[in-house]
Amino acid sequence: MEDKKFLQIVAVLRTLKNTSDSNLSKIDALILECFLLILKKENILQTGIINYNSNRIEIKDTMSSLIKNALHFELEELYESYIYHLISIVKKYYFSSLISIITNIQNDFIEEKGTELFEFLLGETGGYRDAYADALQPQEVTKIINHFKPKRANYSYYNPFAGFASLAIDLPDTIEYIGEELNIATQVLAKLRLLIHDKPSSFILEQKDSLEDSYVNRKYNFIAFNPPFNLKFKRDLDYLSHKNKYFLRNNANAYIISECFKKLKKGGKMVFVMPNGFLYSKNKRENALKKFLVENQYLETIIALPSNILNFSSIPVNVIVLNKDESSGQHVRFIDATELHTKADGKRNVVKVDKVLSLIDSDTKNQLVRDISFQEIATNQYNLSVNRYVFEELEISEENKESLVPLKKILKRLPRVKPKQREGRFIRIRDLSDDETNLARSFDELEERELKSNANVLVDNCILLSTLHASLKPTIYKKEKHLVFYPRPMIFAATVDEAVVDIEYLVLELQKEYVLKQLKRNKTTGAIQKISINDLLTINVVLPSLEEQKSKKFAYKEKIVSNKLTEVKELKESYGIDVADENSFLRHQIAGRLKNIRGALSAVQQIIKEQVVKEMPEVLSLKRNEKLQQTLGGYLQILERDITDINKSVNIAGQEIDLTAIKYSKIEVLKFLTNYVEEIQDRDHNIFEITLDKDLELLKESDVKGIYIDGDKEYLRRIFDNIIENAEKHAFENQLNTNNKIKVELQYDFENLTLQIDFTNNGNSLPKDFTLEAYTRKGSMLGKNAGNGLGGWLINEVVKKHKGKLNITDKTSAEMLESEDITTIEIKLPITLKE
Repeated sequence: MEDKKFLQIVAVLRTLKNTSDSNLSKIDALILECFLLILKKENILQTGIINYNSNRIEIKDTMSSLIKNALHFELEELYESYIYHLISIVKKYYFSSLISIITNIQNDFIEEKGTELFEFLLGETGGYRDAYADALQPQEVTKIINHFKPKRANYSYYNPFAGFASLAIDLPDTIEYIGEELNIATQVLAKLRLLIHDKPSSFILEQKDSLEDSYVNRKYNFIAFNPPFNLKFKRDLDYLSHKNKYFLRNNANAYIISECFKKLKKGGKMVFVMPNGFLYSKNKRENALKKFLVENQYLETIIALPSNILNFSSIPVNVIVLNKDESSGQHVRFIDATELHTKADGKRNVVKVDKVLSLIDSDTKNQLVRDISFQEIATNQYNLSVNRYVFEELEISEENKESLVPLKKILKRLPRVKPKQREGRFIRIRDLSDDETNLARSFDELEERELKSNANVLVDNCILLSTLHASLKPTIYKKEKHLVFYPRPMIFAATVDEAVVDIEYLVLELQKEYVLKQLKRNKTTGAIQKISINDLLTINVVLPSLEEQKSKKFAYKEKIVSNKLTEVKELKESYGIDVADENSFLRHQIAGRLKNIRGALSAVQQIIKEQVVKEMPEVLSLKRNEKLQQTLGGYLQILERDITDINKSVNIAGQEIDLTAIKYSKIEVLKFLTNYVEEIQDRDHNIFEITLDKDLELLKESDVKGIYIDGDKEYLRRIFDNIIENAEKHAFENQLNTNNKIKVELQYDFENLTLQIDFTNNGNSLPKDFTLEAYTRKGSMLGKNAGNGLGGWLINEVVKKHKGKLNITDKTSAEMLESEDITTIEIKLPITLKE
């Protein structure tokens, strides 16, 4: 069956949902769709079998009698317990239309593509961003988890957080599967999913709270789950602390792991997904659980997966494998799969599952895999972060290796000195230097502000190092006339032993790749990376003799100067400095006179049209010479055309001048974007629906209090408006359609301190000859609704002025099976975080 037929059915179902009110929630409408799809697959639902003119009671009675013929008795149970109620409240027109669509699908299509259609409809829940988005697990994660299941035919498989039963779909029918799911709508949809995949009735999926009902004594051969992350318990569940010493009210991770592990049979395996926070947590109870697992040698494998692979959050996660086999081995396998992914839709990452599985099974040495002894893990205070054990070699010469010295031998931390005043010059991480040409600062230029509780006095000249994010941002502090304060421990302040260290050499050395590799190894791997002071002081730097340090410093500075001169030369050439100056002068000289000429021409045309033509109708046909073809009317058209073109050229030349007017200020970006989208939503006569996705789950996990950009609100609004207008003109062709959607989605990279703002629309795809280079070239006009050729250029120039990067992704029609999103404008900007 061709994909064209598949797309037609999907389009009809979407049109019904977008144009008709069902009186059901999105998830209940999906349940009804999937239920009818299964009835069609079982040949129960046939054309004409339901009389749409019947009253609701008669329709429900007809449905009840049909269900009794189902091959799966579970369908009747689901109908009576849940779906019967949906039919009682669904709008009659919607229900009859839905039945008509399903019954008119050909039987051979249902037989061949019915399961695929069910999975496609279910896949749309990944975009809900609500209670159901986390119920659908990516196939790649399912394959990795189930790779560890027993190889034999008969065993018990326990799945306490079943969601949509993703882990059960590909299991052999011979096993005993027991799943539990708290949300009843999710459980109903999961049971329907098992039925359409023809899973046997021995596959049990209960509607149950796995946390509160964890006292059941049943044990299993294999346990697998992807739980809710960092769940907080309600106060009325405090009694659970009496039965589990790992209970934490504000984070259920340790409780979930320990309770599920109790249900694992001796010799069995437990495989589950956990965020990075659990691996490096120093919480007393979470660390006690990790110690228990390590000391008893239950820990078998930890796999660090890429970030941004889940439907509901971009939180980076890990697959953890526990083994209750006493002969499981003397080491733990750590696998770094964080870079093994491809992009889906230009947004979500898709794990390269075959490569991950080959790493799991490989016995050969690999730079992404390390087997670590339990003793080494204990030495690292039970830190289970994969980057702690799997890391790149420093790649420095043998001579330099002999000169490596840990920072703890050359730095002495400044003592705590709390301020006596309430306000002062307070350094934040963004104030530290990230410029290799400006190594030292006094911070006297900082404005006084309210001092926070973590403020300490910089009592001496010192070196400052950031303990957050992807670099140390080493900065030399030179004390001058004003007191300066810093946040301890986010900024590490220490004096340097200048008897053996040239401080400028040290700052330059701390920016080198081999130091950044050590930093990456020792930092926690959450969304916001941190390094403890103890780990920071273990970082090694190459420290030759003092004389050699100074020699290397001067050589490095000369190289920096040479590189900067080359950059300036290239920048001047790319900007065409001399030409730009001439254009600026000419524009100011011409602009006023051009305006007068346009006004005069308009007046002449009006006089001729309103006064002369009345007295002399043939005036526009007059010729200067009978031998010539051109008429007075023709000359006037030429004048109008050429003056318009000249005016357009002058305006293009003037765009550079407009860009010089950008005024930067600190913008709280989430508030700014929320206000912007709300303003667009409130406009009259919108031909589209616009939404904003801020990924609040990741912000909560990362404990981010505020995100800022340095920018100009008016210019940012201007380019956002341009993007919206482009979507209206090109993607939607200025046509109102209830299915027109623009989605503004935020993607955070707290390691590199960037924010990607995605403007995605589901309208027409870009022209076949479209390229980013052409889009951002001044004067380039693409598509049948092309503008003046300035839009893409202006967007790119404003983004560059904000030290950002512009990109565009476009989907082909074949990829539409995965998502309805078509074109995405991606704007990546540097950010700072509230400290």
